[in-house]
Amino acid sequence: MGVLTFDQSQEADEEIFAPCLHHLLPPDHIQLDVRCTDWRDAVRRSAEKLLNSGYIEARYIDAMIANIEENGPYVVLSPGFAMPHEGLEQGSIKVGMNLIRLNPPVDFGEEEFDPVEFVCCLSAVDHKLHLKAFFNLVNMLGNPDFKDALRKAGSPQEAAAVVERYEYTLGV
Repeated sequence: MGVLTFDQSQEADEEIFAPCLHHLLPPDHIQLDVRCTDWRDAVRRSAEKLLNSGYIEARYIDAMIANIEENGPYVVLSPGFAMPHEGLEQGSIKVGMNLIRLNPPVDFGEEEFDPVEFVCCLSAVDHKLHLKAFFNLVNMLGNPDFKDALRKAGSPQEAAAVVERYEYTLGV
C-alpha cells in the first residue's frame, strides 16, 4: 500500500474525476437563441464564455476557425450539431464546454447535416479528461428526443436540466 505524495495528487485526481457532460454544461455555460451571421461567427460566439472565463486564450478561437477553413466542417458531428475544438497547444487552459442554440441556424458547409442549430465549443487540456463528457454527448446526439428537448428549452437552466436528464439515461 503506497503513500500518496503531493506530487502525485493532481495526477491521481485527474485519473479519478472525469467530468460528465452536465458538469461541463451548467446553466451559465449555455446561451439560447443566439443570432450569428455565419459559421465563423457561431464558432466565435460559442467560445466567448470560455474565453471570458479563462478556459481558453483568444488564439484558440482563431485556430478553430483556421482549422475548419483548411479541413472543412469536420466539427459538425450530427444533423444540426457542431462541436468546434482545437489542439491542446493552441491556447487551451482548462477543460470546459459552452453550448449555444442558434436562432436562426447557420450553414457550416456540411450539406448532409446543415443547417446547424447547436454549437458546443470544447476546450480540452489533455487527450482523456474530456472523453467521458464527449462520448456521452455523442451518444445523446443519437437520440432525436435529446435535440428536440434542447430546442424546446425556455432557459439555460431548462437546457442544463435536459442535458443532465438525458445523460443519466445513459447510465452514467
